[in-house]
Amino acid sequence: MANLPPKFESSNLPEVQIKTHPITDKYELTKIELGVGLSGKVYKCIELNSQTERAVKVLNVSKKARNEAMIHSQVCQHNNIVQLIDVYENQSKMYIVMEKMLGGELFDRIKEKEHFTEREAALMTRQICLAIRFLHQNGIAHRDVKPENFLFATKDENSILKLADFGFSKNYRESNLTSPCYTPYYVAPEVLTAARYDKACDMWSVGVITYIMLCGYPPFYPRSERNFSIGMQSRIKQGQYNFPTDDWQHISKGAKDVIQSLLRIDPKSRYTVEQVLCDPWLDKHREVPLTPLTSGSLLSESKQGWPAMLELSLSEMRLKDTISLKPLSETNSLFKRRQKPKCSSED
Repeated sequence: MANLPPKFESSNLPEVQIKTHPITDKYELTKIELGVGLSGKVYKCIELNSQTERAVKVLNVSKKARNEAMIHSQVCQHNNIVQLIDVYENQSKMYIVMEKMLGGELFDRIKEKEHFTEREAALMTRQICLAIRFLHQNGIAHRDVKPENFLFATKDENSILKLADFGFSKNYRESNLTSPCYTPYYVAPEVLTAARYDKACDMWSVGVITYIMLCGYPPFYPRSERNFSIGMQSRIKQGQYNFPTDDWQHISKGAKDVIQSLLRIDPKSRYTVEQVLCDPWLDKHREVPLTPLTSGSLLSESKQGWPAMLELSLSEMRLKDTISLKPLSETNSLFKRRQKPKCSSED
């Protein structure tokens, strides 16, 4: 079992110290790509003195990039957040040097496991919430809580799970959250409908991730060939989802209760991160049933379907008529499994 941090952590966070001398004084940069985000690519680099492999995110210099580096530097000391090591800036590029995560993304790990259990899902949800709690305690809303942003430190079975990518993060104590930043499957209803929202949007996303971990598919999905249909948006805004019997009949009531408490459309009645960590399903996660789940095989089956959807901000969605995605009906049998006869033309 991984060693997890204590329940309450301190604040008084430091600010980033941006270095202006060449990054190549300390690191050897490579062209080996480790990941891609909306704001920039992540490459492998090597610390010259120790020959330690690191990861470096390369961004165009901007106010947004500096904000990402500052927020990441303020919270990276937490055990469930990817450690930031150095930040460099020249005339056009910013380099955020981080620890290199060796264990892969959250859902990739689940797909690789022969027997993924409900107890493991509870443990992973708990580690996700520990990271988010530290952000919220220090006035930070992540705003892009999704499985691609949770990485395992090592390939070891008991590896720590860590949160990465703070490109959408913002200090909600210093300014209002108004920008519609999101990834469609994980977006909270208030981000779609309200002029202002708060950190509760992160908790909705936790509910979506937990749902997927337990069954292998999302609670909200497009029923037509449109990538983010009006119908899907409507179901998110109204909180319309269910627990299909075939995949949920053996999953505990405690797990379903947590999801229902997180997927409440009213952010004021939604579980806070403190509440979910105190819920018995997480607080007593070692007692959660070792029920085998089908989520790993379904995630593998759906790898060309919903997880491959392009990440679209609202500004990009306004151009949705120019965006072309391969129809889900051609890529993923999972949606046929969940497809229901259409009763209306909302999609």
